[in-house]
Amino acid sequence: MTKSWQRILTTVILLLLLATAYNGIVEGLNATHFASTTGQRIATLTQLGYGVLALAAMVAMGLKHAMTTAVLVLWGGAIVVTALLAPVVYGGTSIGVAIGAGLASTIVVGLVILGWQRSRRSPTEAASPAA
Repeated sequence: MTKSWQRILTTVILLLLLATAYNGIVEGLNATHFASTTGQRIATLTQLGYGVLALAAMVAMGLKHAMTTAVLVLWGGAIVVTALLAPVVYGGTSIGVAIGAGLASTIVVGLVILGWQRSRRSPTEAASPAA
Protein backbone atom coordinates (compact mmCIF):
# COMPACT_ATOMS: atom_id res chain seq x y z
CA MET A 1 0.00 0.00 0.00
CA THR A 2 1.41 3.38 -0.97
CA LYS A 3 1.83 6.23 1.50
CA SER A 4 -1.02 8.10 -0.22
CA TRP A 5 -3.43 5.20 0.27
CA GLN A 6 -2.25 4.82 3.87
CA ARG A 7 -3.08 8.48 4.52
CA ILE A 8 -6.48 8.17 2.84
CA LEU A 9 -7.32 5.03 4.82
CA THR A 10 -6.21 6.61 8.08
CA THR A 11 -8.29 9.72 7.32
CA VAL A 12 -11.40 7.63 6.61
CA ILE A 13 -10.89 5.71 9.87
CA LEU A 14 -10.44 8.97 11.81
CA LEU A 15 -13.64 10.38 10.29
CA LEU A 16 -15.58 7.22 11.23
CA LEU A 17 -14.21 7.41 14.76
CA LEU A 18 -15.11 11.10 14.98
CA ALA A 19 -18.67 10.34 13.88
CA THR A 20 -19.05 7.52 16.40
CA ALA A 21 -17.48 9.65 19.15
CA TYR A 22 -20.02 12.38 18.52
CA ASN A 23 -22.98 10.02 18.21
CA GLY A 24 -21.96 7.89 21.16
CA ILE A 25 -21.44 10.79 23.53
CA VAL A 26 -24.16 13.23 22.42
CA GLU A 27 -26.92 10.71 21.78
CA GLY A 28 -25.81 8.58 24.72
CA LEU A 29 -26.13 11.56 27.06
CA ASN A 30 -29.54 12.37 25.56
CA ALA A 31 -30.67 8.78 26.08
CA THR A 32 -29.78 8.91 29.79
CA HIS A 33 -32.82 11.17 30.26
CA PHE A 34 -35.34 8.61 29.03
CA ALA A 35 -33.72 5.18 29.41
CA SER A 36 -36.20 3.52 31.75
CA THR A 37 -35.59 -0.22 31.46
CA THR A 38 -32.48 -2.21 32.32
CA GLY A 39 -31.93 -3.03 28.64
CA GLN A 40 -32.19 0.64 27.67
CA ARG A 41 -29.73 1.62 30.39
CA ILE A 42 -27.24 -1.02 29.24
CA ALA A 43 -27.59 0.06 25.60
CA THR A 44 -27.09 3.68 26.66
CA LEU A 45 -23.97 2.79 28.65
CA THR A 46 -22.49 0.88 25.72
CA GLN A 47 -23.32 3.81 23.44
CA LEU A 48 -21.52 6.20 25.78
CA GLY A 49 -18.72 3.65 25.95
CA TYR A 50 -18.17 3.54 22.20
CA GLY A 51 -18.20 7.33 22.11
CA VAL A 52 -15.48 7.61 24.74
CA LEU A 53 -13.51 4.71 23.24
CA ALA A 54 -13.63 6.38 19.82
CA LEU A 55 -11.99 9.45 21.35
CA ALA A 56 -9.41 7.23 23.06
CA ALA A 57 -8.70 5.45 19.77
CA MET A 58 -8.17 8.76 17.96
CA VAL A 59 -5.72 9.89 20.65
CA ALA A 60 -3.91 6.53 20.53
CA MET A 61 -3.70 6.77 16.74
CA GLY A 62 -2.27 10.26 16.95
CA LEU A 63 0.33 9.13 19.48
CA LYS A 64 1.06 5.97 17.45
CA HIS A 65 0.51 4.03 20.66
CA ALA A 66 1.01 0.27 20.66
CA MET A 67 -2.42 -0.20 22.28
CA THR A 68 -4.34 1.43 19.41
CA THR A 69 -5.60 -1.87 18.01
CA ALA A 70 -6.71 -3.01 21.48
CA VAL A 71 -8.64 0.24 21.96
CA LEU A 72 -10.24 -0.23 18.53
CA VAL A 73 -11.29 -3.77 19.51
CA LEU A 74 -12.94 -2.45 22.70
CA TRP A 75 -14.60 0.34 20.69
CA GLY A 76 -15.86 -2.24 18.20
CA GLY A 77 -17.18 -4.47 20.96
CA ALA A 78 -19.19 -1.58 22.39
CA ILE A 79 -20.54 -0.75 18.92
CA VAL A 80 -21.64 -4.35 18.32
CA VAL A 81 -23.29 -4.72 21.75
CA THR A 82 -25.17 -1.47 21.19
CA ALA A 83 -26.22 -2.59 17.70
CA LEU A 84 -27.52 -5.86 19.14
CA LEU A 85 -29.42 -4.25 22.02
CA ALA A 86 -30.79 -0.97 20.70
CA PRO A 87 -33.23 -2.34 18.08
CA VAL A 88 -34.88 -4.53 20.70
CA VAL A 89 -34.79 -2.33 23.81
CA TYR A 90 -35.55 0.98 22.10
CA GLY A 91 -37.25 -0.05 18.87
CA GLY A 92 -39.19 -3.09 20.05
CA THR A 93 -38.03 -5.09 17.01
CA SER A 94 -37.37 -8.80 16.79
CA ILE A 95 -34.24 -10.64 17.79
CA GLY A 96 -33.66 -11.35 14.08
CA VAL A 97 -33.38 -7.64 13.33
CA ALA A 98 -30.99 -7.23 16.26
CA ILE A 99 -28.82 -10.10 15.00
CA GLY A 100 -28.75 -8.52 11.53
CA ALA A 101 -27.70 -5.18 13.02
CA GLY A 102 -25.05 -6.92 15.10
CA LEU A 103 -23.66 -8.78 12.09
CA ALA A 104 -23.57 -5.65 9.94
CA SER A 105 -21.82 -3.75 12.72
CA THR A 106 -19.33 -6.58 13.21
CA ILE A 107 -18.41 -6.44 9.52
CA VAL A 108 -17.90 -2.67 9.56
CA VAL A 109 -15.90 -2.79 12.80
CA GLY A 110 -13.78 -5.62 11.41
CA LEU A 111 -13.04 -3.63 8.28
CA VAL A 112 -12.05 -0.59 10.35
CA ILE A 113 -9.65 -2.66 12.48
CA LEU A 114 -8.22 -4.42 9.43
CA GLY A 115 -7.85 -1.07 7.68
CA TRP A 116 -6.00 0.35 10.66
CA GLN A 117 -3.62 -2.59 10.76
CA ARG A 118 -2.95 -2.39 7.03
CA SER A 119 -2.44 1.36 7.12
CA ARG A 120 0.39 0.87 9.63
CA ARG A 121 2.43 -1.49 7.44
CA SER A 122 5.36 -0.12 5.51
CA PRO A 123 5.01 -0.39 1.72
CA THR A 124 7.75 -3.06 1.57
CA GLU A 125 6.21 -5.06 4.42
CA ALA A 126 2.81 -5.06 2.72
CA ALA A 127 4.32 -6.26 -0.57
CA SER A 128 6.26 -9.20 0.87
CA PRO A 129 4.49 -12.51 1.64
CA ALA A 130 3.77 -13.27 5.28
CA ALA A 131 6.24 -15.62 6.91
